Formats: sequence, structure tokens, C-alpha cells
Amino acid sequence: KDTKSLQIRSYITKEGGRYQFHGLNPDVDYELKADHQGASSNLRRLSSFDSRKQAVMNLKVEKK
Repeated sequence: KDTKSLQIRSYITKEGGRYQFHGLNPDVDYELKADHQGASSNLRRLSSFDSRKQAVMNLKVEKK
């Protein structure tokens, strides 16, 4: 979710649960979470102050 515009984008992971987002605005904070079969990961935030060229965010979905 783009925390500025509140736009939500959904992506389907590749094999093994890997995902990649392209075209994110570096001046915006994003909230990320993963959902699978009714279970969700904890919410993670990718900050506009994060200066890494490629940020790695590991999201773990725990079965209920």
C-alpha cells in the first residue's frame, strides 16, 4: 500500500514465494504484507528514507 495515495497493489509470488516490485516511487513509504489461504504476515514498512538500491523484505505467513 502506498501510504501517500493509499493505493493498494497486489502481486502473486513466483515459485518458492519470491516476489519483486518494480516502479515504486522512492519518495513514498509503502506498507507490505503477505496473505495466503486466510493467513497474513506481519505488516512491514518500506521507508522513503531507506537508501538501499534494492531493499529486501522477508515476509513470513504463519498458519493459524
